[in-house]
Amino acid sequence: MPWDLRLDPMTRDLTAGYVDGKEEILQRLVTRLNRELGEWFLETSAGLPWYQRGQGLLGSRNKFVLDMLIRRETKNTEGVERVLAMNTVYLSRSYTIYMQLLLVQDERVNFTMTEEGFQWQTVME
Repeated sequence: MPWDLRLDPMTRDLTAGYVDGKEEILQRLVTRLNRELGEWFLETSAGLPWYQRGQGLLGSRNKFVLDMLIRRETKNTEGVERVLAMNTVYLSRSYTIYMQLLLVQDERVNFTMTEEGFQWQTVME
């Protein structure tokens, strides 16, 4: 289902615009990865426990748990077939995610997300 709002990659502001295809899938992924656990009152189990009053993922030092939760949230995103490769960098309460994804259209995408924004690039085979 196409979205009628576009997520700006650098500011993460929503603007009017038509989004479909792989851009829609990746926008959906960014929304899921940025959602704080319990933030949405209609589905309090959705999201990742990033902060959780200082006890969340960014306050933790357990990189394995962080990676597992990010991978699970990514795989549960509609339109993402598989996570082909994933690497994360955790430095002083900031997190960078690098992933290569296989989308449902059999398209490979390199995806990077930081606190400053996100970017993606189609992988040419």
